[in-house]
Amino acid sequence: MALARAKKAKHLIYVSDFTGNAVEIYSAAGSNQSPIGEITDGISGPEGSFVDTHGDLFVTNVSNQTVTMYPHGSTTWKLQYTGFAYPTNVTAGKDGWVYVADLVGQKVVEFPKGSTRPKLTIDIAYPQGVALDSKNNLYVEYNSGAHGGGPGDVNQYAPRSTSPKDLGLPSCRGPAMPSTEAATSSQRIRVRGSNAAIYVFPPGSQTPSATINQGLEDPFRLAIDKPFSHLYVADPEVTNCSSTITVRAYSSIQLPTD
Repeated sequence: MALARAKKAKHLIYVSDFTGNAVEIYSAAGSNQSPIGEITDGISGPEGSFVDTHGDLFVTNVSNQTVTMYPHGSTTWKLQYTGFAYPTNVTAGKDGWVYVADLVGQKVVEFPKGSTRPKLTIDIAYPQGVALDSKNNLYVEYNSGAHGGGPGDVNQYAPRSTSPKDLGLPSCRGPAMPSTEAATSSQRIRVRGSNAAIYVFPPGSQTPSATINQGLEDPFRLAIDKPFSHLYVADPEVTNCSSTITVRAYSSIQLPTD
């Protein structure tokens, strides 16, 4: 279960339906709406998703251990990335490089633009979330406990580097599943979810500037739109893991623009 906010795809939200083996497509406007489209080609146990600056959609498929890429406006995959044990999250940079968090494989794998052959691998314990800032610095949330349990933390990596910088963000009690996937605007803000809350960290700070917990039980995936005016949160526990998933949009906190 995940969501990604499209940046060029007519203001769409993509929500991963893990048990339904589908990615549902919604309009970003309105509430209590029905899907306006669906992607099933190549989808098998989808978790993480990301829409790049071209409107291309990337989806991690846990059940068949792949990541599939769908060109803007297409429901048929064009590229398929393999070699993972449990691909849980994905992001892509403005330069076209793709980054995949392999939870069980305990690594983050980097792919050059247009290639499905890995170029770089970062060994890290149970990575859950990946995100890039405007300078292509990579942020990886990971859980150091057994089998991906807490405590969690976030590392920063310079472009093409495997040497981490520990940001020293306060560890949560238990997994911090969503983590940095909603981070960052020119390195000015980082958003991290854990337990039943989302914490907003200004760069260089270990103290959150804002906390969001209204209506949340298990914020599993996050996304921020352009121009960084809304934060979208997918929370499966609000509906007790039923056939629906709650996606909330928050605009009350100030998310800085580029």
